[in-house]
Amino acid sequence: MILHLDFSTGASGDKILGALLDACEKLGCASAQELQELFAAILPNVIIEISRNKQNGEVMAVHINVAEPSAPHRHFSDIRTLIKNAGESGLLTKTVVDMALKTFTTIADAEARVHGINVEKIHFHEIGASDSIVDIVGVSFLLEQLATFNNHRSLKVYASPLALGTGTVTFSHGTLPVPAPATALLVQGLPVYAGIYESELTTPTGAALARAIVNYFQPFPTMCVSAIGFGAGSRQLDGTANVVRALVGNTKCDMINFKVAKCDSAKHDETNFDTAKQDETKHDTTNDDTTNDDTAKQDETKPLEAATNQLAIEQCLLLETNIDHLSSEALAFACEELMSTDEVASAKDFSTKKSDDSSDTQLGQCFTTDSLDKKPSQCRSTGILDVWQEPIVMKKGRAAWKLCVLTSPSYAHIAAERIIRLTGTLGVRKSLIERVVAPRQVVTLKTRFGQVPFKVCLLRNVSNLQNVSNLRSDSNLRNDSNAQTNSWLRPEHEAVAKIAREQNIDYNDVLSHLQQDALSAIFCLPQQNKPSI
Repeated sequence: MILHLDFSTGASGDKILGALLDACEKLGCASAQELQELFAAILPNVIIEISRNKQNGEVMAVHINVAEPSAPHRHFSDIRTLIKNAGESGLLTKTVVDMALKTFTTIADAEARVHGINVEKIHFHEIGASDSIVDIVGVSFLLEQLATFNNHRSLKVYASPLALGTGTVTFSHGTLPVPAPATALLVQGLPVYAGIYESELTTPTGAALARAIVNYFQPFPTMCVSAIGFGAGSRQLDGTANVVRALVGNTKCDMINFKVAKCDSAKHDETNFDTAKQDETKHDTTNDDTTNDDTAKQDETKPLEAATNQLAIEQCLLLETNIDHLSSEALAFACEELMSTDEVASAKDFSTKKSDDSSDTQLGQCFTTDSLDKKPSQCRSTGILDVWQEPIVMKKGRAAWKLCVLTSPSYAHIAAERIIRLTGTLGVRKSLIERVVAPRQVVTLKTRFGQVPFKVCLLRNVSNLQNVSNLRSDSNLRNDSNAQTNSWLRPEHEAVAKIAREQNIDYNDVLSHLQQDALSAIFCLPQQNKPSI
């Protein structure tokens, strides 16, 4: 799931929180009552008023007002203890606690640098206010609700550049130019601009939240929007609505849900492949050679099931550079290193997935099983989608190679830096492109050679066993006017090659055996009804 935040009128804690709450309520993953009950337990004296009103431009937005009678001045240590206690008491998860503390620490460091005082000694008037605690903890809480909504495992946050505003701002330390000193420190390295409104559009809390939660500052991503939320600020801006807009959606359709029921005619253990979330009441035998008979009896024999599987459009960046100074061996090494994972920084996804979740199929993950060696050169790097070479002829008739790297927009800078370091090239060209992606899934099937990973693609529903013949075991799609699916299934090459080498069997024979075993395992068909390969 992805989230896009529009900061064209700046970022403040109340606007971001209101926009997320509005979107969450429309999706049904969180409510205003839940938020109020949460803070009634964390800050008993705080009063939270949540209302919907029209801003300039007739935009209906959620406005959040926080009040705390006789509010104490809180130091950073007080806030840190408050949040940690909420986590220890079970009110907040570890993910929410970590995100909130990260944001508050960012503000505390900036304020300490502004005043030239140690973080633990400074008296924070601004961040000690209860509204900042509600904003930061509330945003962290709602982001987790979005990340786990509808069986999603993670949330990627995109945002537009931050509008800072112009003019001056008056607060406890006097009148200073916009942006305020702490805000200026917090937006260092982030894309910002002044905007046309004479007001403080981005506050320290808003800047710290943007720095903490946003993964990618880039143009609006290709997405299928599921919900739109608007969060209103306290100031009125002439001629526009003072809001943050939140768009929640997906870049592509849900992946295929696989369920293989136990079948008496198949000599394979039951395996449950569900890309959303494994049913906690069932025994997961994906990497288990034992069979759970009690669980198997609960399911009838079912064919392969497909969710709504449509082609998706993804934005990518194509990086290119011309190489005429490297040997073929050196260039091949550079390509292998670009596809490795050891030096690529991982995305700061707001993720709740466990590290040992073997059913994860996010693009860029390296599939591993006990039967396969974990070689970095065989793993797809996080963010780098593909690497290839093209023969070219440069000036003066020199034969050379064009190195092409396809990457996600957020990793373009990292990938370009790696290309320069690995090849010694003096420049890298970048171009924004779109690619059409078919829904695919990597699953593990038990075969006569053991557990083997297969790549599967289903474009349409398979509703009965008569459609099994349309699932091809190679990359060629059957063009049948009566077919209800255009699909394929094939084992991963590295697994086939490893088996062929270790058992001294012809590669094509291994491939044929694996295809037969896979179709038998998935569809539980008798030998005579197996589709031809």
